[in-house]
Amino acid sequence: MTLAEIAEKAATSIGTVDRVIHRRGKVSPAVRKRVEAVIAQYGYTPNLVARHLKRRSVLTLGLLFPEAGSNSGYWNTIIKGIYNAAETFKAFNIALVSGFFDRYAKGDMLARGKALLERGVDGMILAPVVSDDALALADAMREIPYVYVDSPPPGLPGATSPMTSIAQNPYRSGQCAGRLMKLLRGSGRFIAIRMFDNAPNLWERIRGFADYFVQDGSTQVIETESPSYKSAALYDFMDDLFVRSGEVNGIFVPHAETYLVASYLVSRGIKSRITLIGHDNLPPNRRALLDGAIDCLIDQRPEYQGFQALSQFYQTQILGENCLPVIEIPIDIFFKENIIHGEV
Repeated sequence: MTLAEIAEKAATSIGTVDRVIHRRGKVSPAVRKRVEAVIAQYGYTPNLVARHLKRRSVLTLGLLFPEAGSNSGYWNTIIKGIYNAAETFKAFNIALVSGFFDRYAKGDMLARGKALLERGVDGMILAPVVSDDALALADAMREIPYVYVDSPPPGLPGATSPMTSIAQNPYRSGQCAGRLMKLLRGSGRFIAIRMFDNAPNLWERIRGFADYFVQDGSTQVIETESPSYKSAALYDFMDDLFVRSGEVNGIFVPHAETYLVASYLVSRGIKSRITLIGHDNLPPNRRALLDGAIDCLIDQRPEYQGFQALSQFYQTQILGENCLPVIEIPIDIFFKENIIHGEV
């Protein structure tokens, strides 16, 4: 029951009920007994939202993400989802402060994360793509709640676990890519190429992809890593890779830079004989999918991930409710036939 409902049944004022509940101020024994009897019979649930609005306290959250890098927009899309959620819950005074790190610079994620903590944030939303830094930062975040998006690092001790992790299962995503490659291309020589070394979720996607073909004696999966996502360096790497690998029938890219490989295949005039499966339904990938340069995309709803991340703070810090320890993102599959053209 609310304070008003209790007050009505106990034939007293809301202020008196509040004093009884919080044991402050003077209340006659008879009135106190009536109020306590109503609460015992009907119960009382505090309105945490109203309490938060009355305090007008600011909940300051730190956002820690990789720099834009290849401009695929993946991280910016997650951040867009976070800001959309902040707008949805703007009545509750949620402030956001951002920190961006260079995923190639050792220790930069940890340094940027500690800088946010020094600003006195009440919680953090972060992408733990650099495992060593993420583990060290988790130890520094023992006193505040935090949420992982995209993929949690392996080996987190229980005492430093996040409030929740919002991610797609990377191994199953890789297995799904393997099934799609089998359906679209059959058997052959397939390359699984990544452009980032320090992201365990990418390794898991490639492991899932390769494991799918373990029983297929007619298929060879070549796992490799490009030294850069810059076009010139990537093109040189791919030229050399094709010389070393011989005939290639398909390529799997486990992250958002699939369109770069698509551009290479088109520029070399070899796309028609190579099936390309990649990740993330973002504008440059959508355009390549519609043009036929990419055959299929697996998406992990980055904007939804961001929205859910901030929503968990609203749920736990404002409503006082629990949240799930893991929020698993569905594996969405896109072909050019089911892309909404207006979204390009």
